Order: sequence, then structure tokens, then C-alpha cells
Amino acid sequence: MPVRLALSLLIMGAAAGAQQPSGNFVIRDVRVFDGVRVSGPAAVVVRDGKIASAGDGSDASHGLPVIDGTGKTLLPGLIDSHTHSFGSALRQALESGVTTELDMFTDWRYARQIKSEQAEGKDTDLADLRSAGTLATAPKGHGTEYGLNIPTIAGPAEAQAFVDARIAEGSDYIKIIYTIPHPMPTVSKETLAALIQAAHKRGKMAVVHINSRQGAMDAIDCGADGLAHLFTDQPPGADFGPFVAAHHAFVIATLTVLERSSTYANAEEALRQLKTAGVPILAGTDAPNVGTHGVAMHHELELLVRAGLTPVEALRAATSTPAAVFHLDDRGVIRAGARADLLLVTGDPTASIAATQKIAGVWKAGVALASTETAPPLAAGGISDFEDGTTKAAFGFGWLATADKMAGGKSDAEIKVVQGGANGSKYSLLVEGEVRPGFVFPFAGAAFYPAAKPMQAANLSGAKSIHFRAKGDGTTYRLMVYTKAGGYMPGMQTFAAGTEWTEYTFPLTEFNGTDGHDVTAISFAAGPEPRKFRFQIDDVGLR
Repeated sequence: MPVRLALSLLIMGAAAGAQQPSGNFVIRDVRVFDGVRVSGPAAVVVRDGKIASAGDGSDASHGLPVIDGTGKTLLPGLIDSHTHSFGSALRQALESGVTTELDMFTDWRYARQIKSEQAEGKDTDLADLRSAGTLATAPKGHGTEYGLNIPTIAGPAEAQAFVDARIAEGSDYIKIIYTIPHPMPTVSKETLAALIQAAHKRGKMAVVHINSRQGAMDAIDCGADGLAHLFTDQPPGADFGPFVAAHHAFVIATLTVLERSSTYANAEEALRQLKTAGVPILAGTDAPNVGTHGVAMHHELELLVRAGLTPVEALRAATSTPAAVFHLDDRGVIRAGARADLLLVTGDPTASIAATQKIAGVWKAGVALASTETAPPLAAGGISDFEDGTTKAAFGFGWLATADKMAGGKSDAEIKVVQGGANGSKYSLLVEGEVRPGFVFPFAGAAFYPAAKPMQAANLSGAKSIHFRAKGDGTTYRLMVYTKAGGYMPGMQTFAAGTEWTEYTFPLTEFNGTDGHDVTAISFAAGPEPRKFRFQIDDVGLR
């Protein structure tokens, strides 16, 4: 779960605070990575949401709004080939230049709704979505632990009916869980083979989640189109890369989720072997398991380069390669006729991959994404004193209970306004629940979301500190400030909730050095120690 992503996403307009033009425009004097190679300086002309030309621009750009691309590089919008999309994930992805997500397990009803809206030309502020919908797993297998009531498969005789049901729900490809060894049940190799055959019979690709070298070899041997992860359990052996290449399969590396392993070097060795063998390598993050959607992709690109890919090869893994593998023929490249899914960055990521983090503009089908960071900062002042008897806040989405249960943990929390506040006031916010083991960093508590929607960024740089009062059961709690740049790794400080009201003020800079320009949440929580908890907060504000 949470890991620190060493990123500083710099969302900038063509001029400070300006909105990038949409639909019809030209980007001049820009370096172009077209999905395969780098060239330029050139002019890229966009008309009606598609790329009209990429050259000198002399024949098609007269009268169009001009963006100066001097010192910048234009890339196809990034494609994350392994995510789990829900909530604000697709907005977060687009903000970081990921214009398409290939989801590998979510609620199929959510996926169907998003894809329907996209087909109608809606959701221009969200990354495009393709999804496996419900994954194929054994009874009580991996994927059943997240609270969704999903169908499972017990044997090969059920394979075709299972696959047909997923296709009826709208699955774009079939995701299969095959985990050996694993404490949770998994489908047999015979069932795995039957599922792959059933998917192919209906013209769908089969992507297999594995967690070991043996699992990877079994999946490829059964005819899998691709692997949803690399593995770390043992070295790949000299035959791994040639074996995958001979079966014409692809691999989604997901190094971001593997780098926590003490045997991570095995995954790097496997990646280098796949590169030598000419196997298609795709960039995927498994977000949100180890980072925020979109943000994690920039870290994945860095890891791919550290493991042995050149910056150009890593960029292909996030653009033209997944587009080709998943038959997304209208994106992943910059050429006439393609969708204008574009990412403009300052610098040259084909020389230094870290330049993908210096975002100067994002377009989906030619529509510019408005940056939340260009909004004027909110003035310092009160957030909530709870004196109206509700959890309403002076701005933003407001307050919600928060816990690791939303990401597969077992902790929970409740919040409610109760009588008795600080300094003799009428009301305060009671936060209570239980932190339980079963998660990497167990937590539970209350969160304030300062933007219009949870986990969107708000500009709080008009303030210097967070102020509040607290009382409770005499134990220590954590104040956590989440930012877009920090992803799921918040800055943290501790405070004691004693039996009497105590006043606290923490400078924003004490939370990973943030200036407050991209705060996504402010959380008051117990954890990671397992225990029941109960505390109150009041007079929460910014100073």
C-alpha cells in the first residue's frame, strides 16, 4: 500500500493561470515523441479533437490558437495497462497525463456506466476506460476479499459460461487469477487453460495475474495473451524470456507494486531478459495499491528505466505498445487521424525520463484539462466548528469517516456530531471505531476533503498552518495531510487526545514540506497499532 513516490508534478498552463486551448489549436516548435521515436522541432495541428498533421504546420494551422512548445516535448497521452478504477481515479489519472486506463478489476456496473458516458462524448475530464470488469477467481480466492459480491469459478466445465457472463456485462478482456503458491485458493491449471480457451473462442484476450515464476510459465504454457505482473519469488532462469517470446505473449511489468519485495532484483532481471527476447513490455502500476492513479505511472517509468529500458523504450511501454497490444488503434501515437490524447511536458523525457513529471498541458480528444493548481488559493480561516450540529464545512466536500477497509483492510470508523465542544461550545465531532490488523498500514478516523470531490486537489497555499482542538481517550493519534504530489503517502504528525481539550497548531511545511497548493485530504486517524479508539475534534481551521 502506501509508498513514497519521489514526484513533483508541476501542472502549468501556457501562461500562469491560463487555460490551454481546446478542440482546434497548434503546438509549435515542439519536440515530438510520436509513440515510437523522437523528432522535431515540429508543429502539431489539432482539429476537431484529432491530430490533423505533425510537421511544419504551414498547410493547416493558419488562424488557430498557438501554444509555444519551445523547450518542451509532446507525447501521446500515457496508457496505464494495469489499474483498478473507482471513485475519482480517472480524474486523478488524467491530471497526471494518463489519458487511458486499462482496468483489471472493478465493479462492472461502474465500468459500464463510465464507458457509456464516454461513448456519448461525456467525461472529458476523466481518463478513458477499458476494463476486465469482474475477474475470474476460485471460490474464496484473491479478489473475493474486497467486499464486492462477485461470481467465482470452481472448475473447467464452468469456463465458457463464466466468460460469456463477463462479456455480457461488458468486459473488454478477461482477467484471470492464478496464484501459486498462495494461502488463498486459486483456480487449477486445467481451469486456467479452459478460461483462456473460452476467452479466445469469443475473440477476447486473456490476461493472467500471477505471483511466481511457476505461475508465469504455467499461464504462458496455457496460452495466455499476457501476464498482469512480473514476479520476484526467484530468478527468471535463462529460458523465461525466450519462452514468453516464442508464445507471442506480452508482460505488464508493474514494477511499482513489486519494488517493496526484498527479492525485487529478480523482477528487474526478468525485465531485462524480456527486452532482449523482444517481448512487448507494457507499463502498468496496479494503482491504487501502491500510489495514486496517474502519479504512480511516472514512478513506473522511472523504474522501467532503472531496470534496463532506455527512456524511449519506457515511453513506448506507456504509449504505442499497449495501444497496439490492446487494439486501441486511435491512440498511443502522434500521427494524422489519431485522437488528440496528448501530454506536453517541459524538458526532454527521451533523454531524462523524470521530465514526464513536469507537466505543461494535458488534452483528451483535444479537450484541455483545467488544472486545479491554477485556481487562486483559498483564504485562511475556519473549516468546521460543528456549532450547527452537522458535519458541514466552510468549503470543500466536507467530512467523511475513513478507514483502510476501503482498500481491503479490516478497520472501520464512524463520525457524528455530539454535544460538548471546546471552550464551552455546544458541539464537536466524535470519531470512534477500531483499528484491526490485516493491512500494510492499518488506520481509521475522519477525513476532511477540501475540494469539491474527495481526493481532488485544492489550493490551500493561502494558509501557513492547520489549527484544531482535541480530547479523547488519552492516546496518540495522527494528523495526516495528503497531497496530489504525495499520492497515498501523506505527511504525518502526532497529537495526544487527552481527557481535557488541548489546542494544536501544525505548520503545513511539517507535512512533507508542502506549501498547501495541492491538498487532497486532511485526516485525523488512529493506527497503525490495533485498538479501539474514541476522540473528539473541534475548531478545525487554517491559519
